[in-house]
Amino acid sequence: MAIGTHCMRATRTAAPDETAAVAARRMQAEHVGCLVVVENDRPIGVVTDRDIALHVLCDDLDPEKERVRDAMHGPVVSVRQDASLEEALKALRKASVRRLVVTDEAGKAAGVFAADDFLRLLATELGDLAEALRVQFTREAKSAGGAGGTSHA
Repeated sequence: MAIGTHCMRATRTAAPDETAAVAARRMQAEHVGCLVVVENDRPIGVVTDRDIALHVLCDDLDPEKERVRDAMHGPVVSVRQDASLEEALKALRKASVRRLVVTDEAGKAAGVFAADDFLRLLATELGDLAEALRVQFTREAKSAGGAGGTSHA
């Protein structure tokens, strides 16, 4: 299962020299919590709303003057879009981050995969499994005529 099929494809980006205020307004307008910071069409980091709040606002810096490059996480943690889900989870754990930049074959940002995306995927898969088991148990109970115990093997 390639990670590229499970990532958010509408990648929002920021330039390293744009201001934190511009980046924050873009995140607000686009309802996202992070922007991939790109330079020469290549991802170099990620800046989150939390990064801006903790680095800029908590340090009493001027968001109209502070640059994204000073608030971002870098270097970028990424996986190629053809990487497996297992490889993506390993990269998340190893880097202790919540978001991975998913890149195409040319190394350009193709999406973002977040820990939340994995949890959503896992919940969906577990729901599908639970429904399959419910159908099986119902079928077994009907075929047994409702008498006796139901085998769950």
